[in-house]
Amino acid sequence: MSTQLLNQQDELKTIVSGWFYNVDFNEIYEDNIVEYLSFVTYTTHPKDLTKEERQYIQHLFQLLFSKHQIKKGYNSKIKLMSPLADPIKYAHFPFIYYTVTWLLHQLGCCYLRYLGYKHIVINNVSFWIYKSQSKQPSILFIHGVSTGLTAYMAFIRRLHYSTRRTLILLDLPYVSMRHCFTINPMATILKSLEELLLKNDLIKQKLTIVGHSYGTCVQAYLIRHGRELLSEKTIFLDPVCFLLYHAIMPYNFLYRHRPRTPNQFMIYAFCSCDLFIANTLQRNFYWYENIIYVKDLKAIQESFVFLSELDDLVPAQLVENYLKTKKDQDQQVNVKIFSKFKHAQFLLSDKAQQEILAALN
Repeated sequence: MSTQLLNQQDELKTIVSGWFYNVDFNEIYEDNIVEYLSFVTYTTHPKDLTKEERQYIQHLFQLLFSKHQIKKGYNSKIKLMSPLADPIKYAHFPFIYYTVTWLLHQLGCCYLRYLGYKHIVINNVSFWIYKSQSKQPSILFIHGVSTGLTAYMAFIRRLHYSTRRTLILLDLPYVSMRHCFTINPMATILKSLEELLLKNDLIKQKLTIVGHSYGTCVQAYLIRHGRELLSEKTIFLDPVCFLLYHAIMPYNFLYRHRPRTPNQFMIYAFCSCDLFIANTLQRNFYWYENIIYVKDLKAIQESFVFLSELDDLVPAQLVENYLKTKKDQDQQVNVKIFSKFKHAQFLLSDKAQQEILAALN
């Protein structure tokens, strides 16, 4: 990221200001920037850095900010957003709340078994798989923060019946409002997925990934580190994996405590405040592991990115502009914005789902 921003000083100032709640850049002093660089590079406070790490932070500071007139010292009047260090903010939900989400999960499991899916757990990573006779690339669907796969059941059913391909569903309980403090490392997910494909003789068939919201972070990691498993196509839905060095998405999900719309209230009350989701996003979410740059998509022949115009989490216009201006001329990165849609609203639209399936097929 540092080399990309070296020649984009205005964007760099905007990015850094964003992590300090959009204060004027002139209010950010040298030690504040060192604090910011320490957290984004090593996810720790400057005082806890080793000698070598401190030297590297100073190198980054000189590399990125030598052209700016930055005041010495530390401005204690401004605050840095540091999700991995700030206290976890969560709400206590009654036992009946988790009973209901557990029952919804069980109903979803029953329906998947009815459709012919088999539940397989490898290295504590949970998969549902439906094997078909099709020789086309298998589909891997990765859900986002929600009640889990159950929230996507209508979309999964449409995928199942319209594609007739082998379909693999990755279940992420730690972002599904279920009692789960064990977070699967990305490397473990990749290893487990490879084992699943080998055991089911699917390794040569390749995978087309369809990821939504948080699921696109897993998708991004698989594209960057497991390219040999993937087909020539991938689909991002409401992706949070682009521009993670901006503070917009962490602010929208974790720091916005005065929701102004019903959708914002739903995100805040039922997702952001859930203890297990908060633990995942505030203690186990590393931006540099979950991000993908447009240059990384060169490994994929054709990428489809579906955004929602009125998304309360993802800055759709900013992501669209980034993808269209940064991609190479020969890159097939297709961007579609669903007009007047909120985050995940494609789940309620037959027309939107048909467009997604058209891209898939």
